[in-house]
Amino acid sequence: MPFQLGQSGNPCGRPKGSRNKNSLAAREWAAGIVEDPKVQARLLADARTGKLHPSVMTALMAYAYGKPRDDTSSEPMIPLSEIEDARQSLEIKLQRIRESRSARRGTNSISAESPNLRMRRDGP
Repeated sequence: MPFQLGQSGNPCGRPKGSRNKNSLAAREWAAGIVEDPKVQARLLADARTGKLHPSVMTALMAYAYGKPRDDTSSEPMIPLSEIEDARQSLEIKLQRIRESRSARRGTNSISAESPNLRMRRDGP
């Protein structure tokens, strides 16, 4: 029975990202090479002496673990304005803490504007 026009013979098809036997075998082979301590030592020694081209290690890593993603925005970026607001807020809170500590001790000799001076601890 022939296929109807416009209709696939395999409507579900192969799932996206599924690997065939050859690519799975190549991945296992490359991972075995990269993860073997003796091979790692040899590759590192060859790389240090200049005998190993950088593309060889890049290709092995790509086969073993897949190519790295170019997506640099995997983490949400915090806008600079929010960072500046947080910094100012923390400075205000730190100023209040310094003022309350100096008021509790009864001395105002140490100013909050001089952060290089250490506050003296009196007792426990």
